[in-house]
Amino acid sequence: MNVTEIKTQMHMQEWAKLIDARQDSGLSIKQCCHQNNVSETQYYNCLS
Repeated sequence: MNVTEIKTQMHMQEWAKLIDARQDSGLSIKQCCHQNNVSETQYYNCLS
């Protein structure tokens, strides 16, 4: 595995944590994105 693949894998793990945390928190996607300084577009792109 090269550095780019490792970075990509780490990035996806971070998004998975955010998505799980949002589901556990009961926050809306809009609220979660605002609290974590990410756009809703980024959030939805990571779901697909």
